Amino acid sequence: MVIILTDGLTQERDDGTYSSTISKYDIKLGFMFIEDKDSNSSTMLLEALKDQSKHSKITSDNISNLPLQMAQLMNAMLENCLQDIQDKNDLSTTIIKQTINIEIPIDSKSLPKLIYKQEQYQNNDEIKKPKITKNVTSYTVSQPNSMIPKLINVKHLLNQYLSRNNSYTNLSLAVRELRKYYQELSTTSDIQTHITRAEELWHTEETRLSNSINDLMSVFSDVVFPFNKFTHRRAALRGSSLYLPGLIKAITSEWSYKKIFSSKLAGGKRDHALCLVLDISVSMFGNMGECLFETLIIFIGALKKLGLDNYSIVLFGKKVTIIKTHEQTFDIYVIYTLLQQIKFDQENDSKDAFGSEVAIDLLTNCATRGERKIFISTDGYGNCTDLLPMVQQRAEDLGIDLIALGVGIDRTNLQSSYARYIQCAGAYNVPKALRSLCENEPQFKSIDWLKQSEDFTTQTVTTEVESIINDPKHQKAFDEFIQKLNGEREHFFTSTGSPPSNIVVDICFCLDITGSMSRWLSQTKIQMKAIIKEIKGQINENYSSLKLKLNFAIVGYRDITDNPQYETLNFTHNEDQIIRFLDKLQAKGGDDCPEDVLGALDKCLTLPNWSGANARFIVLITDAPGHGQDLNDDENDRYKNGTGLTVDKIFKRLLEKDKEIDLMFCCIKPEYTKKMEDAFKKQYPAIEGRTLSVIELFDKTKQQQSSNSFHFVFVLDESGSMEGHWSSLQKAYLNFLNTRKNDQGGDDLFSVVQFDSSARTIYERCKLAQTHLSLPFKGGGTTYRTGLEEAGRVLRRDQSNSSIVMIFMSDGEDGNSQPLPKLTEIRGKYQNPRGRNFICHTVSFGTSVGSGRELLKNMAATGNGQLFDARDGIQLSQVFTQIATECNVTNTLVNRFAEILSKDISLKIMVDYL
Repeated sequence: MVIILTDGLTQERDDGTYSSTISKYDIKLGFMFIEDKDSNSSTMLLEALKDQSKHSKITSDNISNLPLQMAQLMNAMLENCLQDIQDKNDLSTTIIKQTINIEIPIDSKSLPKLIYKQEQYQNNDEIKKPKITKNVTSYTVSQPNSMIPKLINVKHLLNQYLSRNNSYTNLSLAVRELRKYYQELSTTSDIQTHITRAEELWHTEETRLSNSINDLMSVFSDVVFPFNKFTHRRAALRGSSLYLPGLIKAITSEWSYKKIFSSKLAGGKRDHALCLVLDISVSMFGNMGECLFETLIIFIGALKKLGLDNYSIVLFGKKVTIIKTHEQTFDIYVIYTLLQQIKFDQENDSKDAFGSEVAIDLLTNCATRGERKIFISTDGYGNCTDLLPMVQQRAEDLGIDLIALGVGIDRTNLQSSYARYIQCAGAYNVPKALRSLCENEPQFKSIDWLKQSEDFTTQTVTTEVESIINDPKHQKAFDEFIQKLNGEREHFFTSTGSPPSNIVVDICFCLDITGSMSRWLSQTKIQMKAIIKEIKGQINENYSSLKLKLNFAIVGYRDITDNPQYETLNFTHNEDQIIRFLDKLQAKGGDDCPEDVLGALDKCLTLPNWSGANARFIVLITDAPGHGQDLNDDENDRYKNGTGLTVDKIFKRLLEKDKEIDLMFCCIKPEYTKKMEDAFKKQYPAIEGRTLSVIELFDKTKQQQSSNSFHFVFVLDESGSMEGHWSSLQKAYLNFLNTRKNDQGGDDLFSVVQFDSSARTIYERCKLAQTHLSLPFKGGGTTYRTGLEEAGRVLRRDQSNSSIVMIFMSDGEDGNSQPLPKLTEIRGKYQNPRGRNFICHTVSFGTSVGSGRELLKNMAATGNGQLFDARDGIQLSQVFTQIATECNVTNTLVNRFAEILSKDISLKIMVDYL
């Protein structure tokens, strides 16, 4: 942009005088006309310009308004520039369908030179300037699991771009042309002197940078490109061929030795592919370009020492040029071509997305079983703002790791352009920064190099500008202008600088899956998707621009003697995988009421793939305290002295500096787990700003507490046809009681009603320990309604708030007693808003039920339950056991599980991390 301050009086009134220069250099022109009060000196010039510029006028008697009008003119010019850029980047019609044309090198047959070796051109004044010492710890890397910047802005175009039918690049043609180029170059005799000179320059610099090359090779070997292809055969349990020494040993040891096959298990080779993409646009001229050269030499030197030659090199600016594919070896001809082509004063544009797209096509056409990586050396100031996020998404979908390298003392735009990046003060810092990035340990070292350079050639210019602005003679004209710009700057940082642009959250659900938790586990399965959706929704409602990624893990635990004690799912953001895992979990076991809570927390802490996320949580959901007298007062605890793990040991790991994990404790029986909650809270007072998050899933009232238990009402057919099957029924009944005992149903209530043509109550509202173990048999007719009426009387005498599970069993047809209206009445009475639920399961027993089965099916539907068929005593025991295990009556409290939990987790994230 060019702004001319003038009175408009000029003899250059020919349109061609301006248009040719404006067109040649793509200038955005602006005029600030300063005129006398009664003059209109700018008219003729404006007519000659014919709308080729923006302009503003001010009269000499109103000169104090010059700063404001200058700001308005600059703003108008900037808006015009942005509009032009937007018009050029009409993705829906151009870039989405555009095939990138790849150029091949053109040999200029000139003597190669290292552009970054500029010391030889310095004059005496430059040599005398003070040098600033390098800061060897100056680097920063992107946050682990960072989202792709600005991807949300092009989300509506993403599917169209990723699923396009035409090719992204003309790679096949370019590869053929590149082969032809190198064939011709190798047979050209008049440039051999230049090629020899290029080789000498390159090897001289490799020697100078040998320490950095060794450092980078070590990083490549350790964390970037490890051994992944075995070359030597060893004995194995499985394989495609026999291993003779192993076979002999197996025979002589009478087959106690079993490794008789041969498999490649030893030796090492690296089978990886990468592409180096280099920005040679004019914005890289100077220090960034110099550092790009050094970084390139270090990278290629390290790859050579590592024996990894499966890499390609691409240059981009206004056009994309391919220098080397995976076919070519890095020889003297490639070196010569590189030094010929890398020039930072030729390319005005920076097509960063085009360069990356070519690299992706190169890697997808390269056969490898290992890592595929793109290293793009750039300053991040590209011309493909909208395309770049989609290109990065394509790379991610193809399993290609794209890393941006900003090496040099100049400011870069990497953070706003790339999900993964490294920014270093110099090439010597690249190995350390790359190790930090690959080990997911973000380092935010000193960034003073962004304010100072080793040879700050602009220091004099800056000083001169400041002296002009601060000169009292100029204060009148510029002071108000500067104040206005400073105000805009402060407003920008205040309004946009607070919350992070993206956040990654690890949430591990630590679930008690003993028998007493059956209802909660059932609702966790049903509502996990709702929990995930609600957490995202509530955070996005307050932070609409935030890019949120949630990773979930599950640790289900039982007590020490249960097998298996733990069932785990490592961290994933795949919702379907989470649901499939939860569907497989079964609530069972537990025996004594206290559980191995500390063991479960230890299991959570040792999950292998906790990320370096912004926020990390363990959500403990249990109705029982941990073992040990410091966590419970239960006299029946079998481990009163604990299990070896202590609260101190667990919380020392939870609260480890820079690796903190927030614990959220969900209370299901607050009074029973109060001592454990207090023990947890004592770990926090000395830690500023951190507390135990306790989520109470219901009110601490007796009514709510009792809703955690069941009242099982058996309504059993004792008609004459059951006489030969009564022992089978009693066995099924005892199996039911034992299952509830193993699943910690000590607080449940039990009642038994038996019916034939009349009905009687055997016992009612007894705890598990007081239930009758033997049921008397009577014999008679079969009238369903009498059994329901007697059960109704039992329920009227029940003053608890327990959820009711009725098990109605018969082996014969009803005597036309119309039981459905009675069952509807019972259900309506106990299915009420207070949270007490009613469910009725029916059991069709034997092979002579006849029309009774259809009636039992209708009764199950009326009672919101399920019909079970049992043809014999074995199946009857299995049905009773299944009902005892899967009793999952849902009530208002349980249905609010997702709402309460997601609200508290969302609030914790927003308050502590946003």
